[in-house]
Amino acid sequence: MTIQQEDAAKLWKCIHKGGIEDGVLSEEVADYRQALESHFFVHFKIHLSAMTLKRIGTPLACVGNEGRLKILMSSGVRTVLYHLTEVVLENAGHIA
Repeated sequence: MTIQQEDAAKLWKCIHKGGIEDGVLSEEVADYRQALESHFFVHFKIHLSAMTLKRIGTPLACVGNEGRLKILMSSGVRTVLYHLTEVVLENAGHIA
């Protein structure tokens, strides 16, 4: 099952009010996921949470369930690493 890039971007723009330099809040990610889950249930009667995510990607990068990250555009290296650093720092308190 695939979500078209344009549709995913439209949904994200509705949820994330800032620009790329503003960072991404975990609440925004949770709202985005909830919106996707609601959409798929309403239209297709599919529970996304019951499915296995094998791969997720953007025009800049993709990652599979084996944990391998592939950066697809050299111009996106800084952006991808920035967001990975944000996630690590946000979750640093949860890692023992």
